[in-house]
Amino acid sequence: MDYKCRIESIIQRANRIGLPLQDLCAEVQVNKSTFYRWQQEDANPRMRSMFQALDAMEESLTKREHALVQQLTGAA
Repeated sequence: MDYKCRIESIIQRANRIGLPLQDLCAEVQVNKSTFYRWQQEDANPRMRSMFQALDAMEESLTKREHALVQQLTGAA
């Protein structure tokens, strides 16, 4: 999956659980404007730094999604 698809997936996942992107960015210490710049056609991001941030965002979202599922299903 190319990084722009990953970014779009992160945005969609955050929206689905009601997590503001600015909160997610702050959690993984990425400036929100940097995150949005990565989406631009002329973006030229530092790949290693960007992939580390995207990995951290996806990990955080996964934890939050699992916690939400547990809440909804009453699982301990």
